Amino acid sequence: MVRQEGTKRLDANLAYRKVLAKDLKNLRQIGERSYGDPGHFNKQIKEILGYYRTDYPDLMKR
Repeated sequence: MVRQEGTKRLDANLAYRKVLAKDLKNLRQIGERSYGDPGHFNKQIKEILGYYRTDYPDLMKR
């Protein structure tokens, strides 16, 4: 729980795209550690990105 609060505080000052990029990088690291393949979650990552591009395009702008 303490770690989540610290992460929330750090992420509060970042742009949405930066937070999303950080979270997707974490998924790739989990894929590498748990399955030996950083691309293990690529399908899910593409679905997440597609969802935000379709439903929240303003959040995805640079």
